[in-house]
Amino acid sequence: DFIFLTSVFTHLLSKELEHYLNEVERMLQPGGHSFASYFLLDADARRNIQSKSSSREFAHPIDSYCFSDNINVPEDAVAYEEESTEAQTHTLHVGDDVRFETVGVPLPGMDVRIADDGEILIAGPSVFQGYYKDPDATQAALEIDPEGKRWFRTGDAGYIDDDHHVIYLDRLKEMIPLASGEHFSPQFIEGQLKFSPYIRDVMTVGADDLPFVTALINIDFENVGRWAEIQGLAYTTFVDLSQKPEIYRLIRQDVQRVNRTLVEAAAVRRFVLMHKEFDADEAELTRTRKLRRRTLWEHNKEIIDAMYSDNTEVSVKASVRYRDGREGVIETTVHVEALDKEENPV
Repeated sequence: DFIFLTSVFTHLLSKELEHYLNEVERMLQPGGHSFASYFLLDADARRNIQSKSSSREFAHPIDSYCFSDNINVPEDAVAYEEESTEAQTHTLHVGDDVRFETVGVPLPGMDVRIADDGEILIAGPSVFQGYYKDPDATQAALEIDPEGKRWFRTGDAGYIDDDHHVIYLDRLKEMIPLASGEHFSPQFIEGQLKFSPYIRDVMTVGADDLPFVTALINIDFENVGRWAEIQGLAYTTFVDLSQKPEIYRLIRQDVQRVNRTLVEAAAVRRFVLMHKEFDADEAELTRTRKLRRRTLWEHNKEIIDAMYSDNTEVSVKASVRYRDGREGVIETTVHVEALDKEENPV
């Protein structure tokens, strides 16, 4: 499987590649920079280098390497004639332009585009010529445009933002369709939301008969409770804390943050803060805390139905544990929070 790699790979450097590095280094003169300095240049300077390095003057890839001033290239280093996308880096976070939701920008000499079905396609010197005596496999792996450029079909879904950062979502086959025909990645949205210290678990909801994405969110009781105490917000139980308007506003900020990284069709339109934590003892989680989606959907069908209606709240029964250790069952109301399209982004 294709993977965007951002680490240094152990690989022999050919004299051919050494020549390429020298040429790129020459481009960086007269500032006295080494090749490694490329990643420390300002954005305008980097774009200038990128535009030059993609011209016919330089025919070799930078690939996945980071270089220092005292690099040694072995005399017997081997250059492989057959190029492939394996063990290559095609994007990188450069300088201080680091964004956790992206895999960076294309390296000099590499091109990235998005196919009509959302698949990430890669072109550049690292793309292989094809499979030996297997034209069918080659045709399945490569797309050749009218100009003869070979684009490798990665099998990954993603998009490119206005700053040329590539956002990797998921494997194309793992994307979930919506009624609109658009697709979304549950894992991407859930992973981004869980960057928040206030969110412990989350399950996104969507299907080919549903119009938009929604989410069931578990607050992190300890962190949210600490935040509430600092704010002087009194509460008694997990249920009580999770349904306070102040907590909805707190979590709403995280949902808006993630929505800003998504295309409009994939943005979370509504969410609820769950009145209870997802529970492995109820088969809602595995013992390693992976979601059992079908079970969670079945257990929370009334809440999910409410998110796809005009209801702003839904009544549920819940087991509760009080701060003094007592347990009980209560009937409570769970609020449904809606986000306007204007709050979503890309």
